[in-house]
Amino acid sequence: MLVLVAGGAGLLGAAIAKALLDEVDRLVVADLFDDSGDGRLVKEFRTEPFEGHARASVERADLTDDAAVEDLFARHRPAAVVNAARFDPFLRGAAPLMKAARASGTGLFVHLSDGALYPPAAEPGIAAAESDPVDARGDIALNSKLIEEQRLEELGLPYVALRLFDVVGPLFPPTRFPVEAFEAILSGEEVFLHDDRWRDYVHVADAVRAVLLALKRRPLGATLNVGGGLAVNPRTFLSLLARKAEREMNLTVLPPEGVGHPRIANLEAAGNRLGWAPFHSLDAICDAIVKARLAPAGGPPAERGPSAAPAWGLPAPVEPPKPVSRRELFDLIRRPFRRGEPR
Repeated sequence: MLVLVAGGAGLLGAAIAKALLDEVDRLVVADLFDDSGDGRLVKEFRTEPFEGHARASVERADLTDDAAVEDLFARHRPAAVVNAARFDPFLRGAAPLMKAARASGTGLFVHLSDGALYPPAAEPGIAAAESDPVDARGDIALNSKLIEEQRLEELGLPYVALRLFDVVGPLFPPTRFPVEAFEAILSGEEVFLHDDRWRDYVHVADAVRAVLLALKRRPLGATLNVGGGLAVNPRTFLSLLARKAEREMNLTVLPPEGVGHPRIANLEAAGNRLGWAPFHSLDAICDAIVKARLAPAGGPPAERGPSAAPAWGLPAPVEPPKPVSRRELFDLIRRPFRRGEPR
């Protein structure tokens, strides 16, 4: 079977593609390789394992362009598609990809959606089942995800949609929680927590396993939650990381960015339709993050620390830059505007 992973240079897409190398006959990793998300260089790094691989190929293509996508499907004829791409919500999104899959007779379209589509609840820990109403709430990115789900039905695609909750894991890039905060903990700097609302965290490996099971079990027409199934306070998450890293934490909690608490995943349907449940508890997630970040660089590849090439995240710099504290950075930014100092 040939599987096409759209957005295969992204963090989750690349993780899915790596897992699929041992599962499928042929693999096609397709991505625009632009500067969005984690940046072009990081995307190039993530796809290095597929370049020149006997059973894999990398395609640099604009997946919002009808002609480019039609050409991609004509040359490869994928039996299944995994859509892990996060499209610009102001552009055409996944429509060309879905239309090409429908026209070429692709047997299964596994679409990654967002658990944030469920409206927040007044209290933490309120579970959301797949039959519950969803609402983009004026958010452009969420509205794009909602439209994508609707198109799956409208086009009559043989699909499985997975609504992913907050994906976390070891050696993620600094734009992903809890990386920036954990780096501040390790350097003894003040930690700023921008949103202390309780959330549902799921390990990246568990999310990948759900995708693989969707490809195997093929519960056509199903929309399934993929999360940890538990409400977790972010400050508890960071406190556990600090304790496991044997560091003190100086935490400042800023006013919340939203109203209400994000819902947690009701996992009953995923268990029934996929035989899936998360393997990783919060304790195991924190263990993995701390171990990957602090392990000696001389150990095996799976155990190396920040000087090694991480499995999911950024390529390690050849020569790490000198660290700059938050205090120094903020002072540098404010300095030109202080009264009496030259500009």
